[in-house]
Amino acid sequence: MSRQPIWLLALTSLIVHTPEVFCFIMTDPSNEITFEQFAMQATAEIKNLKTEVNALKAQAAKNVIVAFHTEMTNDVTIQEHSVVRFNNVNINIGSGYNNGSGVFRAPVSGIYLILLQVYSKPQHHVALSLYKQGTAVNEAVAGTGGYQSSTVAEMLHLNQGEDVWVQHIVGETSIRAYHHTQFLGYLLKAD
Repeated sequence: MSRQPIWLLALTSLIVHTPEVFCFIMTDPSNEITFEQFAMQATAEIKNLKTEVNALKAQAAKNVIVAFHTEMTNDVTIQEHSVVRFNNVNINIGSGYNNGSGVFRAPVSGIYLILLQVYSKPQHHVALSLYKQGTAVNEAVAGTGGYQSSTVAEMLHLNQGEDVWVQHIVGETSIRAYHHTQFLGYLLKAD
């Protein structure tokens, strides 16, 4: 006798137990598996696959790349207590930096390395603070004696959505640009 597979639509019972499942069961007359046994095996396999997919999604999230590099391309005058808006965005992987506001918003939670470099013009004192969520965490200061440079680096834990920016804190000043004043950051490790 020929072994012909039989296709059985097992919709009614599966809709009652798991409404997202719609399946066809191929049975072999020599195989003695009940529909309930098949449904239990299929449900267990679906749960295992969902767990595996969620683990892969979590791993992919940890391997995400976030990096930004911005700079001033023109000398600018900065008012006291104003946020510095770096006009030239060279890299913005993850779209965290907003050059309209001058703020970097962490697209994912993790440990970030943030750097700030400032370059002053003669007769202009520059003091730029690096802020995280409204609190100054470091300061780059360049004096008035000719062209002077200052660079600071901070390793910060940022939760998704937390902001980091650069703010001038002391009087009106002029900042030397042409690739000497930069704000950049890189995600070292996602949570």
